[in-house]
Amino acid sequence: MPSSFAELVHLWQRGEAEAFHVRYFPPGHRATDFNRWFRESCSYTIDYELFFEPYVVCRRADVPAYDERFRGYGMNKCQHLYHLHALGFRFRVWPRGF
Repeated sequence: MPSSFAELVHLWQRGEAEAFHVRYFPPGHRATDFNRWFRESCSYTIDYELFFEPYVVCRRADVPAYDERFRGYGMNKCQHLYHLHALGFRFRVWPRGF
């Protein structure tokens, strides 16, 4: 596990680190554009992609309730984020958020 952003970049460049499930489910994080994430110093807006499932930070008051009928594994996060997208939420990437 890298202990700094610089170490993460080094491991990524050597092919020794990768984003969660990117190899098995590219749509989950592809929109983040990790190569750009490593270079940027300011946040940037991305276009939503179907099945996008980033980790998000937002005000609870602005977000619809999570559908508690979802249990275990099975596109629950994808569905919730699709709902946010349909409501007009924009997604921004926080660079160097490590």
